[in-house]
Amino acid sequence: MSPNQLEPMRQELLSTIFKRADLVINFKATETMLRRKRVFIVFDDMTTFSQIEYLVGDMYSLGKGSRIIITTTDKQVLRNCRVYERYIYEMKGLSEDKALKLFSWYAFKQSNPDKDYNDLSKRVVKYVEGVPLALKVLGCYLLGKSKQIWESAINRLEIISHKDIHNVLKVCYEGLSDDEQNMFLDIACFLKFENIKFVMDFLNACYLEAGIEVSVLKDNCLMNISRDNKVTMHTLLQDMGREIVRQESPRNLGTRSRLWYYRDIDSVLKENKVSNAIEGICLDMSQQAENIYLQPSSLGVMDQLRFFKLHNSVDNINKVHVSHKLSFISSELRYVCWYGCPLESLQPNFLSKNLVALDMPHSHIEQLWSSVQLVNLKRIDLSFSKRLRSQDLSLTPNVKILVLEGCTSLREISSSIHGCKYELHMLNLRHCRSLESLPTDIHVASFEKVIFSGCLKLKQFPQASWDMKEIYLDETAIEDLPSSIENLSRLVILNLKDCLMLQGLPSNIYQLKSLQYLNLSWCLKLDGLPDKLGNLEALRVLKAERVATREVPTSILNLRCLEELDLTNCGIVKLPNNLGQLSSLKSLLLGRNFFNSIPESIEHLSELSYLDVSYCERLQILPKLPSKLGNINANNCISLRDLLKRDFSPSIRFNFSNCFKLNQNSCSQIMRQFRVSANLQISRGSGQEIFLETDRSYFCFPGSEVPEWFTLCAAGSSVTYPWANICSSELTSLLICVVVEFRDYNKDQGLAIGLDWLLKREDGAEEVIHGTWSVWDNGTGPDYVESDHVFLGFYPAFKFDDPLLPRGERYRDIGIRFHVQNSYAERLHYCNVKKCGFLGRYLIPDKDPFDLYFDAHLE
Repeated sequence: MSPNQLEPMRQELLSTIFKRADLVINFKATETMLRRKRVFIVFDDMTTFSQIEYLVGDMYSLGKGSRIIITTTDKQVLRNCRVYERYIYEMKGLSEDKALKLFSWYAFKQSNPDKDYNDLSKRVVKYVEGVPLALKVLGCYLLGKSKQIWESAINRLEIISHKDIHNVLKVCYEGLSDDEQNMFLDIACFLKFENIKFVMDFLNACYLEAGIEVSVLKDNCLMNISRDNKVTMHTLLQDMGREIVRQESPRNLGTRSRLWYYRDIDSVLKENKVSNAIEGICLDMSQQAENIYLQPSSLGVMDQLRFFKLHNSVDNINKVHVSHKLSFISSELRYVCWYGCPLESLQPNFLSKNLVALDMPHSHIEQLWSSVQLVNLKRIDLSFSKRLRSQDLSLTPNVKILVLEGCTSLREISSSIHGCKYELHMLNLRHCRSLESLPTDIHVASFEKVIFSGCLKLKQFPQASWDMKEIYLDETAIEDLPSSIENLSRLVILNLKDCLMLQGLPSNIYQLKSLQYLNLSWCLKLDGLPDKLGNLEALRVLKAERVATREVPTSILNLRCLEELDLTNCGIVKLPNNLGQLSSLKSLLLGRNFFNSIPESIEHLSELSYLDVSYCERLQILPKLPSKLGNINANNCISLRDLLKRDFSPSIRFNFSNCFKLNQNSCSQIMRQFRVSANLQISRGSGQEIFLETDRSYFCFPGSEVPEWFTLCAAGSSVTYPWANICSSELTSLLICVVVEFRDYNKDQGLAIGLDWLLKREDGAEEVIHGTWSVWDNGTGPDYVESDHVFLGFYPAFKFDDPLLPRGERYRDIGIRFHVQNSYAERLHYCNVKKCGFLGRYLIPDKDPFDLYFDAHLE
C-alpha cells in the first residue's frame, strides 16, 4: 500500500488517538506525543514493516503499557518488526463445530443448518478446512439456492485436491454473471480504496446495471464499503482476482486484460507489446526506476482501454514520456489519470466521449481541448498545473468536481454557452493567484463547496446566483460581499479569515439561517461586528480575532447554539454582564483584550471546558468559574491577583505563567484542589480512562520553591524515595513538582518535562522507565519567560503497569531524574530544573503520612 493510500488511515488513526479531528500532522512532534499515550492498536493485513513505520513511527516508542497486534500472511514482516518467535501466533482454521456455526449464519441466517441441508453443509465445511473468509463467502453465495446448485458447487470444491484457498473462493466468482465478474476484477486490480462515488461513476459508464451488480458483490461478501466511503476488498479475494487475470495469459503480458504490476507494465510499454486485449493500466510511477518512453501509436492499439492511470504515490514526478503526436485513443476510455503529464494541450484525438474522470495534477497543460464537448465528464483535477491559463466550463457541462488548486497562471473561468446551467458540486480554486474575477453569467444549480482561499487578486464576488453550502474566501482581496448573499439559504460555512481589504458585511447577513461557521479573524478593516449577528440562530462557531470592537454586541448573547467564540485581540474593554446566556459555549477565547474583570455570570456556562484570557494585562480577578472548566490559559495576566474558590475537574491544565501578582492564597487553593482531585482518582483505582485524561494535567505559576508539603524534594534535577523495600505492586500515581529556570525560551518549540524513573532492586541492578509530562503544546505557551516557574502535575499509576516489569519485585530505592525538553523530545539546555519533588501513597495502607500532613497544613 502506497503512502498516498496510507495517509488518510494515518490521519484517522492519529485523530482518534488524540481526539482531535483537525489534527495537523507534524510527524516528529506526533511521535513525541505518542510516547505519552497508552494505546491499543491492531494493524491488520500488513505486508511490510514500512507500513507500520509510516502510521506510527517507532512502535516501540509508544507509551508504556501500549499493546500492538499485527496480522500478516508473511512471517518475515513480524521478524522485521523485531517480534520474538515466542510472541508469534499462527492462526489455525476453525474447529468443525465453530466452522459449521459461522457458515450457517451466512447460508441460513441462523446458527445451525436447515435439516435438509445438514449433510451438504458439513461437506462444505470439510473442504474449506475452517478458513473464515471462505465460509463467509460460500455461505453468502449459497444463501437461498436450490440443492442442485449446492451439489454443483460442492462437486467443484471436491476437485480442488490441494484445497487452495483461491480456488475455493473462485467457486463463488464463477457463479457471478459476466458483468459481475468483470466488476470484481476491476476492483481487485484498480479500484480498491477508491471513493465509492468515483467507483460507481466509472462502473456505471462501463456496465448497464452497475448499481445492481455492485450490490450482488456486496451481498456475496466479495467487496465492502468502509466508513469513510472507500471500496474495500479482503486481500485474499484481491489476490484471487489478480491471479485470474494472470492466468488469462501467463507468458504474454501484453494480452492480459488488466496490468497493475510496475515491472509488467514497464516490459509491455518499453517493448511495445501492447494489444487490443488490454482494458486497464494502473502504474505507480514511484516504483519505476527508469523513465518510460511511450510509442505514439501505443494508445491507439489498445482500443479496448477503459482505465488508464499513471500516478505517483511519493513525489508527483512523471516518469512516462510521449511525443505530442499521439494517435487515436480508445473510445472506450472512461478514466485518465496522469501525474505530471508532459503534454501542453489535450487534442481531440486524445479524448474519449465516454470519459467520466480526468486527473492530471502537476501537468504541463496550458490549454484544454477547445472544440470537443465531453458530456459524461464528471470530475476534473488539474491541480498545480502551473501553466494552465483558462477553463471553459461549457465543454464539460455535467462536471460535478473541478479542482484547479495551485494553477497559478489561471486567469479566467468562462462559459462560451450563455445561460447554460451547470451541475457543479465542488469548485476548488485555492491559490489561483492570477485569478482576478469570476463570471456573472455562470449558473450553478447547487454547490456544496466553493474554495477561493489564497486567490490574492480576487476583489469581487459575483452576485450570489450560486446556491452554496460552504464558501472559503480566506486570504483573498475581497472588498465587500453582495447583498444577494441573503439568497444563500443553504450556506453552512463562510470563511473570510485574512480578508485584509474587506470593509464591511452586508446588513442582511443575519438572514443566513443555516449558517453554522463564520470566520472573520484578521479582517482588519472591519469596523466591529454587525449588531444583528445574534439572529444567526444556527451559528456554532464565531471567530473574530483582531476585529476591532470595544464592546461585544449584545445580540451575540442570543446565539444559544454557539459552541466556540474567539474574540482574541479585539480591543474589548468590557464584557457583557449576561455572558452566561451562551449556554452551549465550550470554548471561549478572550486573550489580548483590555477588560479588567469577567462577569460573574460566566459560572453559568455549564459546558465551558476551555478559557483563554492570556495577555489580558488589566484583568485583576477571575470569578467563580464553571466546574467543567479544565483548561485555563491565563499566561501574562500581569495584573491578576485573585482566583475565587471553585471545584476543578480531574483533568486540569492551568497556565498562570508570568502572573507575578497572583497571591499565595489563590495558588494554595488551586494546589489543594489539585491534590484532592488527584487523591480522588487514586482512591477510585487505576482505571485507564480516568488516567488517560489526567496524564496531561498541570498547574504552572511563577515561583522558585517546591511547596513545603512535598516531603520528598531536593535541589537539582533528581530526587530519591528514602523508604526501602517497596514492592512493584505498590507503585502508584504520584504528584510531581519541578521548578524550572528559563533562559531564551521560544514558545514555538512547546514545553515538556522529561522523566527517568530509576528503580534500584535489592541486588543493586537498576531499571529505568522513561516518561514525558506535556506542559505547553507548540505555540500555546507565553511569548517569553524570564523568571523561575513552578510546575505541579499528576503522574498516573498505569505508567507503571507494564508486563515487562517483573511482578512482585522489591526495590531498594526509587528516584526520578527530570529534564526540560521541547515538543519534539529535544532537550532544552537553556532551561534547567532547579528543584524537584514527588509524593505518592502505598496501595496497601489506608492512609499514608502525607495525607495527614496535607490535611493539617492546608485547611
